[in-house]
Amino acid sequence: MRALQVLGSSARLLRGGYGARAGSAVMGAAAPRLPAGWGGAFPSGCGVSRWGLFPWAATAGARAMSAGTLPEHRRITMPKLSPTMEMGAIATWRKAEGDAIDENDVLAEIETDKTMMEYTFSDTGYLAKIVLPSGASDVKVGELIGIFVEEEEDVAAFKDYDPSAEESDVTEKSKELADIAADPADQGGEAASTPAKQASASASLEADASNVSTSASSRSGGRIFATPAARKRAHEAGIRLSDIEGSGPDGRIVVADVQHAIESSDAISVDSGAPPSSASAPASPVAVMDGEEGMYEDLEISRFQKVSATRLLQSKQTIPHYYLTTEVTMDTLLALRTKQNAALAAAAAKGGPGGKLSVNDFVIKAAAAALRKVPEVNSQWNETSIRRFKNVDVSVAVQTERGLITPIVTDADRKGLGEISADIKALAAKAREGTLQPHEFIGGTFSVSNLGMFGVDSFAAIVNPPQAAILAVGASSPKVVPDGLGGYTTTTVMSVTLSCDHRVVDGAVGARWLQAFKAHVEDPVSMIL
Repeated sequence: MRALQVLGSSARLLRGGYGARAGSAVMGAAAPRLPAGWGGAFPSGCGVSRWGLFPWAATAGARAMSAGTLPEHRRITMPKLSPTMEMGAIATWRKAEGDAIDENDVLAEIETDKTMMEYTFSDTGYLAKIVLPSGASDVKVGELIGIFVEEEEDVAAFKDYDPSAEESDVTEKSKELADIAADPADQGGEAASTPAKQASASASLEADASNVSTSASSRSGGRIFATPAARKRAHEAGIRLSDIEGSGPDGRIVVADVQHAIESSDAISVDSGAPPSSASAPASPVAVMDGEEGMYEDLEISRFQKVSATRLLQSKQTIPHYYLTTEVTMDTLLALRTKQNAALAAAAAKGGPGGKLSVNDFVIKAAAAALRKVPEVNSQWNETSIRRFKNVDVSVAVQTERGLITPIVTDADRKGLGEISADIKALAAKAREGTLQPHEFIGGTFSVSNLGMFGVDSFAAIVNPPQAAILAVGASSPKVVPDGLGGYTTTTVMSVTLSCDHRVVDGAVGARWLQAFKAHVEDPVSMIL
């Protein structure tokens, strides 16, 4: 009888957790196959974005029945709201315990590693229990945060709910789902059509596996759970997965864990046999003491800073950078900008749209036009292939109080200067407010970083992976040059440096791109034609 109950519970779990409803955003989407006997391809409530499938809605919560008297319910877990998100914070609950939930209601506001997002629910029922309160931080993706029930009379049963009471009932189901999430190819599944879709599908399945259980162990029964990318990286580096401690959901091994193990092994090989020195131990936080000479303060690192640091380190360690620098003459562009801004000001005085063009607007347009002429730079490295994009989406570095973020001007090659200027102003404002949506800062094909407004003459930027190049723009400054008549004249020049991934962009290709960019800046009318 107990075995029949478990089978019945599993059937409810798979029907409730994996059945895509009609009208769901996931209906008709390509998805990796699951073994025979499992439900649909992806959970209801998943959303389709330009970079893949992610659990935007809370309806992916798994149905569960405890061994005791708890009624049927769903475990609401921390969703994966962006591809780089591993942990989040509950900024505030929009619903209280016992509140009714209608379809598409906002359940809570979640702070991700990049921005603040609304957590939307796609079913009708009641919030029976809030497990983690508003303000809870460092909550792992897939960690239990609340309980949902469909019937109002079931709410009272969760007044003194203890999450640990259910763990024993769902651990086995979690293992089965985690096995599939860890390596779909082991189950005979069909691979996704692109590496990006494979990564997205893996991320979605990982989140759903952790929805079922909050078990902390990923190695029960001898199986080591790791993402496909982590397995591949460990194989390339010759490191055993059994020697790596996982930091992902439910202890799963992710690429960052493998990279950390590689760095650790490198450090040991350099100084093999030597006892660890006291200098290698992490420094303990020291409080600021009034009156101390040379006092300091240890500041807590935010999730945003941790993710940025990881990606920058990954870029410098795994991407073979090289740099190309040139100077461009700005006189014609600056004269055109002055003329256009005067026309916009006159239009605004008459009730027109108005606006003001910046040098950066021209730079973005010139970069996009150059990418159209030299499409090899508008590409990315995919290990087994080089993906060349047909769209030109330019990521623009914006400094905020939380750190650096790169909102995207989509189809920049097809937009006019006025439209690019309006896009940049709107995106920069949202970036500083922390309200950018993932599609507004994930998925660019090329980046521009401009420090010229801070008086920086020139600099070399770090490639923004998985992109293959980034343009660093310095300040415009006067320069004395020969006038061709035996004398000298003064002109305004701007220094730009193109940082490239040598795996994708060869030196000659990067030079051709810079030539195209320089030509468009020095003859700005050419980028419009």
